[in-house]
Amino acid sequence: DMEPFCRNSAVARHYAKCFRQRSGECLGFRQDYLYQLQDEPGSTQVFIGELHMKGDFVKFNNNGGSVNKAEHRAHCEIAQAFSHFTFDESHRELLVVDIQGVPAVDEKTGGIKLHLTDPQVHCRYGNYESFGDGDLKEDGVRKFFGTHVCNRLCRKMKLRPVSEYDFIPPKAVVQFPGVSEAFLWTLTAETLKTVRAKYGLAEVVFPNSIIGPLLEAKLWGRTRDTSRAKEAIEQSVERLLKEHCYWVPLSIHVDQVALKNCLAKLDGVQTFPWPGMWPRYVLVHPLKAGPEVEQTLQNQIS
Repeated sequence: DMEPFCRNSAVARHYAKCFRQRSGECLGFRQDYLYQLQDEPGSTQVFIGELHMKGDFVKFNNNGGSVNKAEHRAHCEIAQAFSHFTFDESHRELLVVDIQGVPAVDEKTGGIKLHLTDPQVHCRYGNYESFGDGDLKEDGVRKFFGTHVCNRLCRKMKLRPVSEYDFIPPKAVVQFPGVSEAFLWTLTAETLKTVRAKYGLAEVVFPNSIIGPLLEAKLWGRTRDTSRAKEAIEQSVERLLKEHCYWVPLSIHVDQVALKNCLAKLDGVQTFPWPGMWPRYVLVHPLKAGPEVEQTLQNQIS
């Protein structure tokens, strides 16, 4: 699948730029290019390619925690520090691994260079769109740090030592519907970004875009603090749902098939059966579409 491949490469290139600025080391990932075959009229076959890399190809680490300690140790040290850096720089949410490519030495300066390709991202909490089958999420992060030994670059960049990462599950989880980007932006600005300081939480993690119909905010901290923060988020969610969605009352039980048939007649409309409300109500987005959905649904089940 090309989308996860491109997504992995884009994330890796972003953090590689940050890494070069922070460490002074020369490390980068090849740019991807999209090609379309034109052998046949109307062909839609496409593929991804990169510029050829000359030299010995080396895998420095993989997505399962393995580290290459036998070849090009100086280059491997940089690769390991880069992976560690991506975790810290992404606020402990993303980890770029499967670092592989061609090691080189600058002829003029003698400095180490790393030309890399085909990385893999572990998304710890699943708050981004898919990074493919190689994304092992929390398990992949644990495997990397299970074998990682901080080196001079990790210390130079003042990355957190492995002992300071606390891989424990969240104390509380708040679910809310992926209504729209505007809904998520408002919830983030008004509540999700403020509850950590307001209630003294250790950590708050939430998606930065709509990645599915159901989203989650994860909270770490003391039980009392996370409970108060969870209640505050739930109150904000309920208030914003009333501002962004139309609540369609259902006089009789309507299953998902009936709703799907109803929505097939309407363009650009989403419904969200919501826990605690279903089957009495269903949320409709956008707000202005609510009356039409209500009337269409009633006509269909009557």
